[in-house]
Amino acid sequence: MVIEKGEVGGTCLNWGCIPTKSLIASVEAYETVRRASEFGISVSGEIKPDLSAMVARKDKIVELQVKGIKGLFQGFGVTLISGEGSLLGPGRLSVKRPDGGQEEISASKIIIATGSRPASLPNLTLDGERIISSTEALALTQIPRSILIVGAGVIGCEFAFLFSRLGSQVTMVEMLPRALPNEDEDVSRLLEREVRKRKIDLYANNRVEGLVRMRKEIGRSVWRAGKPSGRRKSWSRWAANSIRKGWGSRD
Repeated sequence: MVIEKGEVGGTCLNWGCIPTKSLIASVEAYETVRRASEFGISVSGEIKPDLSAMVARKDKIVELQVKGIKGLFQGFGVTLISGEGSLLGPGRLSVKRPDGGQEEISASKIIIATGSRPASLPNLTLDGERIISSTEALALTQIPRSILIVGAGVIGCEFAFLFSRLGSQVTMVEMLPRALPNEDEDVSRLLEREVRKRKIDLYANNRVEGLVRMRKEIGRSVWRAGKPSGRRKSWSRWAANSIRKGWGSRD
């Protein structure tokens, strides 16, 4: 028996690994077509990325995988219950269904696998439009002229390269001393070399202190660690928070 509040497949399938890899595959195809002449192929007409079409393709891939998991559940006799579970005690839990109904379930063993959600940051309230999380970034249908990504971990770097390859001016801000701070330093050095090749602006040892809203753009004050003065830079429309945390964590 599986209790799921959203869609089966969790973060990886719906808002993580699978969607991002689908978009990356589309961007790689776009770059290959742009270099068609290197392979002895002539292409006529304008070659440009269509992000809305890429997102539509991504959605179809995710939908197919979700249906596949549900089919596996049926094939193996796994009961899928839509709702939100709450522990009542040893071997007992309550399920709140989408229609408001309640159901109590007993089981000898209970596995808690609640996945992750976008994390809120001080002075950086997500609004789903200009200040977005990685979830909303996967649904953008227009390529932003410029974008600020908060966090240069795995998620932040993946989106940085994705939007850079689509033509956006990308800036990443990382509070720790280097990109991919949880990986080996050799890995960080290699990635930062690629960041420079892509002309992605990376500000390590920095943190976002505040937000200045303007008529047509978003400005952010960025504090350089160890220095008494901040720096300010503007972005055309989008700002993305790439940080996620477990559902059991507090904001």
